[in-house]
Amino acid sequence: MGSFASGSSGWNARLRPTAVGGQQTIELLLADYATLFSRPIAVRTVGAGIVASGEGAGRVVVRGIAAGTGVLRIVDADDIALYGRFEVPIVDVDRIELTMVPEHAYAETTVLTSDRMLIERGVHVRLDLALPFGGARCPYNCAIDENATSTSSSPGVVLVVHSPAAAISLSAVTPGDAVVDVRASTLSRRLLVHVVSSVDAIEPDPRPEPLFYSVLAPIPHNTLGAIVCFRATSRSVNAITANWAMSPDVPDAAWRHFSRPECAVVDNRTPRRFVLTVRTGGIERSFPVEVI
Repeated sequence: MGSFASGSSGWNARLRPTAVGGQQTIELLLADYATLFSRPIAVRTVGAGIVASGEGAGRVVVRGIAAGTGVLRIVDADDIALYGRFEVPIVDVDRIELTMVPEHAYAETTVLTSDRMLIERGVHVRLDLALPFGGARCPYNCAIDENATSTSSSPGVVLVVHSPAAAISLSAVTPGDAVVDVRASTLSRRLLVHVVSSVDAIEPDPRPEPLFYSVLAPIPHNTLGAIVCFRATSRSVNAITANWAMSPDVPDAAWRHFSRPECAVVDNRTPRRFVLTVRTGGIERSFPVEVI
């Protein structure tokens, strides 16, 4: 939802582009940026790529028809006096981008690059929806379509679409397969979701970042710290699991990373050897760790 704020020189636009085939509700606010403009209004548009209508006092719905820049005119409903005239960008979006948002407030988000998801039963996943265009960086510079929809082919995968359709909550209820269709603007994206009772394997997951190491090779000792990560897989696909636990056989030799639950922080200040047991997805696996 965008907004206009009324000031001494009229309204100043503060809205993001509307997607072709989509719609956006715009609030007309007074100068305090909090109070809706309450006078009766009429809405006029200039340009073939935009249509708009008033939705009661203080709100206008803009619909994108074709890419370009439309003009929105807000006038008095009785004497057609002009309250404000604004340019409204209407854009063709490049794709539907979905970002997984973890439940932990400090955990990192992950853009969903594959259209196949494997989830442990009982897991809840939030997917934020964004509509990039022309190289725009999401989410703040992406287009809006409040009519975006999502459907699931199976009762084993329950969806809740959050208003105004900017996020999807996906709950894995029963094992099995489901097709999730996401539609926004003129595009659609199909996800194949597999729900499993447990995963097949836990594997080391080296990361190409500073301070990240693999348990498959010796870790150098220093005072900077070391991080080792793992992934759960089933059917050779990375799985989203509910909980991760890290247990070293030497006290305080390692502990779970606070924002990356699939990773462990290793105390590598001095050379040592220990065994790290990793649990997730209904299974566990032990890995020897060596600090040299």
